[in-house]
Amino acid sequence: MKITRLLLVNVLSFILLGNVVAETLPTTSKTPNIKLNAEENGKTLTFTFWREALAGKNTFLMKVESAATSDIFICGSSFKVIQNGKEFTSLKLNSGDSAKQCHVFRTGRTFKFDQVASNKFDDQAAFSIAYNTKTVDIPAHAGAVSGGTIVNKKLDIHMSSATYQTPQGSLNISADLEFKGVDGNGDYIWKLKSYKLNQ
Repeated sequence: MKITRLLLVNVLSFILLGNVVAETLPTTSKTPNIKLNAEENGKTLTFTFWREALAGKNTFLMKVESAATSDIFICGSSFKVIQNGKEFTSLKLNSGDSAKQCHVFRTGRTFKFDQVASNKFDDQAAFSIAYNTKTVDIPAHAGAVSGGTIVNKKLDIHMSSATYQTPQGSLNISADLEFKGVDGNGDYIWKLKSYKLNQ
């Protein structure tokens, strides 16, 4: 009887709480980081973006700060990510214990971005992120991989630095290769998705 009651309580907790497990996000940003300053409802907001290993996964994070003493109100719909010419706007702000479209909070809150499964950008490769009319460029995460080359779980490859030999000489470029599968001979095939000249 006691076992039955215990199981019933666990099942009800699972249903009512939605099996939500709180995650503690860091409160201090790491270097290197990128900052963006923007105005929102008369407040100057400072967004600090960086990547950090959480639970064994390199995670793109954002901390929001303001000198204002009143509440800050922001929504995921105010952010837009641009990567390889494509825009991603279906973003939710996850504070570690709650992932939703909008949040009200005081200064110093850290978030990560939750994405729609069917339309995700690669947060380990280079991209731009915009808040309203302000935009900053986020470089690719080089991690511990030599040469700044990243291979994601789909076997797509991002190279932050590569030498492109031309008849006129060598150019330093960054490039993204998309894994297309294995051919009939068992050879792995990648397609050049995009590249740009490094300044």
